[in-house]
Parts: sequence; C-alpha cells; structure tokens
Amino acid sequence: MKSIEIGNKLVELCRGANWADAYTELFVAEPESVEAMGEDRVAKGMAAIRGKMEWWDSTFDVKKMEVEGPFPHGESEFGVIFRLDTVNKQTGEENHMDELALYELDADGKITRERFFYGA
Repeated sequence: MKSIEIGNKLVELCRGANWADAYTELFVAEPESVEAMGEDRVAKGMAAIRGKMEWWDSTFDVKKMEVEGPFPHGESEFGVIFRLDTVNKQTGEENHMDELALYELDADGKITRERFFYGA
C-alpha cells in the first residue's frame, strides 16, 4: 500500500525532525498545506511552505515531540498524530499541542496536500 509506505517514511523523517528532507523526498513540487486556523491558513507551493517552516522555527523551540502513525485510509490517504511540547521563543510561554495531520497522495505516491487539525 502506497499510503503505508509513504506514511512510514514520513513518520521516520518527522521523528528525526528532518522536515526539509520530508518535503523534498515525499511531496510533489507544488503541494498545499492547510492549517486549521490563522490568517494565512493555506500555503500553496514549496516556497510558501518553507516560509511557514521558517516562521515556526523562529517562533517555537520544540522541547518534546511524539509522532504516532501512520494511519492509512486506502491507497491515497493517511493520518499522523503529533504531540508537541513547545516554548514560544519571544514570550517564554510553554504549550502542549496535539495535532492530527491528514495527507493526500497522487497516483505516483507523492504527497499533494496536508491538512492539520488541532486538539481542543
């Protein structure tokens, strides 16, 4: 199953905090990334996603991260659960976040879209 194979590779890279490698190896050239909230919820294209990653890295220090999954849904979708303990670099505020990410694959097994859902 493509979804399990790609999902396992994504989880492996995420556990090692190799986000850039994940986007380079597993995603189409111009993917879409959709956040659950915020002004700039939708990032279209690799440049926009890299900008989002740079903002995250400049804003948060990840103290602990757990990655669970993948949870396949047929050949073309899978989910991953992320649990993060972070510190805001500007305010020093500590935060815990539970997040579900859903990934969609094209026929070649490349990720075309990711959507993030946050725990209440």
